[in-house]
Amino acid sequence: MIADTERFLRLYLREEHQIEGFASELKFELPEFAWREALVNSIAHRDYTISAPIRLLIFQDRVEFRAPGKLPNSVTIERIKPSGAHVLRNPTIYNFLARMGLVTDLGSGVRRIIKSVKEHLQKEVHLEDTGGEFVLTIPKKIN
Repeated sequence: MIADTERFLRLYLREEHQIEGFASELKFELPEFAWREALVNSIAHRDYTISAPIRLLIFQDRVEFRAPGKLPNSVTIERIKPSGAHVLRNPTIYNFLARMGLVTDLGSGVRRIIKSVKEHLQKEVHLEDTGGEFVLTIPKKIN
């Protein structure tokens, strides 16, 4: 599922040709770290008691990761942004992802996504708990 989603994103996100020194390099319009982390977080922390898929929506100005379920227990958007927050909703899935080397620094994923997007795009990530979904929106650079 992760590999298929990565292929999907690589197909539908624009690449920018940049020259650094004497080497040219292709870079995606969004930092790869941010979308990989958003995907892994969606899988690790979604509410599996809700029979709905994780949705990934690509728009001209943004990419949305929509995970079923509201934020668990005492976790709030206000607490996630500055210092991270972590409630292990799906420990078996989380431990499997950790053994695969896909998660690090317990509870810091969203905070690191925010930092990465700010550094690369000079834009803010938007977080929303709709009650039925947790939505993480990464803005795109509009050319």
